[in-house]
Amino acid sequence: MSKLEQIGNQTVFNFMGQPYNVTQTESGIDVAEGVTCDTYAVEGYEDVWDLGIIHIAPECQTPKQLVVAGTRTFEGIVEGYGEFEVHRFQGVDPEVSQVDAEDDDTYMRVVYVGDSMQWRAGVQGLVAYEVCWPPYQEGRFENLPA
Repeated sequence: MSKLEQIGNQTVFNFMGQPYNVTQTESGIDVAEGVTCDTYAVEGYEDVWDLGIIHIAPECQTPKQLVVAGTRTFEGIVEGYGEFEVHRFQGVDPEVSQVDAEDDDTYMRVVYVGDSMQWRAGVQGLVAYEVCWPPYQEGRFENLPA
C-alpha cells in the first residue's frame, strides 16, 4: 500500500501505520523552482493536523527552512529518491539521510521549532510528505538563505 492512494472516490493517506481519509484543499502551489505542493485536510482531524505532498523535480530542492511555529512537523518520503537534511536547534552536526522509497517507504523524521530542514531530489525526482501538527498556518516556516 502506498502512502497516498485513491480508493474508489476517496483519497487515503497512510501515516504511522494507519489509513486516514484526506481531501485535497489546494493543488500545485509554487514553492520554489521545480517544487510544488498539494495540501490536504484530514477528515475528522481538521483542527489537529494536515498534510502537504511536496513534488520536487529531478535535481531540484526545497528552500532551506527554519521551523518557527507549530508543535511538530513530520517529514517523510512518498516516492523517488534524494536526501533530507535536518539541522537541530541544539547545534549538533546536521543529520543528512539518503532516502529511496523503493528501499524504505517508512522513512520519517520529526522536526521541531528551531530546527532547519531541506529536501533535495535525485535525478528522477522525489515526492515527500509533510504533516503539520497543528495544521499549517502562514509563518510556520521561514526560508533561509541558500
